[in-house]
Amino acid sequence: MIVIEETNELKQLPEIENIAAYLRGMTFRKKAFGGCDIESVYEHFSAVTQMYEDIIRAYMQQAEQHTRQLAELQARLAPPLPPPVQQPVQQPYMNPWMPPYAPWAQLTNFSYVYEM
Repeated sequence: MIVIEETNELKQLPEIENIAAYLRGMTFRKKAFGGCDIESVYEHFSAVTQMYEDIIRAYMQQAEQHTRQLAELQARLAPPLPPPVQQPVQQPYMNPWMPPYAPWAQLTNFSYVYEM
């Protein structure tokens, strides 16, 4: 016999209570020479697994529905965002005395002043 303690989890989720009741009433077929039939054990395990999968699927659908509702409410309540401001692209310094095709044109900077 399986003993399942009453916990807060069982009180909060009625679906878990159904699984606990199934586990309490679970009986296995006996073999002729001791032990229980392995197929009976597998049947009960697959039934319990299916119950848990159904609960998880239901909660996932509920979570997706709540997420969609939350997104709709946020879209309704939030003001529309202004369009992003395009920052001008800063061009690198080009020396007017060097031709643009010169490989050193980007590397030279004659903008400083010599003092004598």
